[in-house]
Amino acid sequence: MTKTGNIFTDGSVAFQEYVWLDNNDQLQSKMRIAQRKFKEEAQTNQVQALSPLPPDNWTISPGDSDLRDIILKPVCWTSNPSIENGEFVLCETLAADKDDDGKLILESCWSDERALLVETFGKLAGSIKPWFSFEQHYYSPDHGVISQTLAEEHAKVCSQMLSSVDDWVFRTTKRDPITACDHLLICRHILNNIAGAEDASIETTRGPYVLGCSVNFSTAEMRGEVEDEDPWEWVLDTTQKLLEAHRELVDPQLGWYGFVAEKCLKNAQRACKWDADPQYGIGDRNNAIRIPLETALNMKGHIEDCRPCADMNPYTVCRKILEVTCLT
Repeated sequence: MTKTGNIFTDGSVAFQEYVWLDNNDQLQSKMRIAQRKFKEEAQTNQVQALSPLPPDNWTISPGDSDLRDIILKPVCWTSNPSIENGEFVLCETLAADKDDDGKLILESCWSDERALLVETFGKLAGSIKPWFSFEQHYYSPDHGVISQTLAEEHAKVCSQMLSSVDDWVFRTTKRDPITACDHLLICRHILNNIAGAEDASIETTRGPYVLGCSVNFSTAEMRGEVEDEDPWEWVLDTTQKLLEAHRELVDPQLGWYGFVAEKCLKNAQRACKWDADPQYGIGDRNNAIRIPLETALNMKGHIEDCRPCADMNPYTVCRKILEVTCLT
């Protein structure tokens, strides 16, 4: 932290863009200019080290006719390199309620999908160690936007949250389910920010076609990290469980994989047909489940569920995959 006397450059002020999902699962954001707080670390050679503390909760009103106070509780944050001392802060939304004794308590305000995923993740045996990553497809209806330029700028800002980018798709790095979902939402928000700066917009639907957000998934057993277990058997067993749950997972009324999943799967270029028996393919994305060629050759690794829609709620999708494959 430099001592220039300028609050905008000495690190004492943070420009924190709080991001959250509203009651329609749409990303919202609001900038907070906050006094940055530090904690003292152990002294080294008479130099006192400082490290920043996590962002504080923030109380807002969602606006319109809803005048209730909403608490934004930070759950994940990362730097925003486009602004000096900038941060993106992903939040849960909490509202006040009363318990049976009249005591004021905080509960999830709109969507409790993240909390449900945390609960499901906590039920798993520690040895399972699930990993998730996402392949998010998108497009811009504004032809003035150069897709490669957009992708490159997105990659720079998202830094370590991405494993690769291409025209109209980005891939997140593999993480535990909660972190993976948090990172996907931050990456979506950043992409919308960049597109907005170019006077464009990012969409996940295009006319009669619905784009997808494939989910890569593995467990320790599938990756061959558990002694005396056949990882290839686990790969095939996990794949079969997901295929057997097909109708429930893509049901547009339930919306587990997105509320337009049926429309998505009617597109001949996507995954599989809504009303057909789902299949898996090795190195083939024209199926409900893709077993990557590398996984098949090594007889261990991850699988890719090609069915979720591009605007699905990642917390919901990960929760359902864990319930189907690890808790049944």
